[in-house]
Amino acid sequence: MNAPHPLDPSRLERLRGECETARGAATRAHESFLRVHEKIGLLQAEIRKLSDDASAGVINLGRRELAETKKAADDEIAKLKAEKERLHAVSEEARERSNSLGALYVRCAEFAGVNPYDR
Repeated sequence: MNAPHPLDPSRLERLRGECETARGAATRAHESFLRVHEKIGLLQAEIRKLSDDASAGVINLGRRELAETKKAADDEIAKLKAEKERLHAVSEEARERSNSLGALYVRCAEFAGVNPYDR
């Protein structure tokens, strides 16, 4: 009863390939999320610096111009935050798929009598 099951090795390799593809997709999705997060931080810092420079008289920018610039930046930040939320959902879904496929591969490999961590 303890003999390995005659699982088709090509199916196991295909599952391992899907698992690695899913891991790559999860990594790319997370990197996209981080890039958008970084853009939001840079825009916020840019607006703070612009406000500080305008109030200190370093740059000659009127209140109206400053308000318009802030408004444009705030609109861009709002768009980026929506994109960030979308990318977070995509990243989480990709990570869950990657974890599920990884667990399935490990169980199938162990069932077939193959070391799942031997690449």
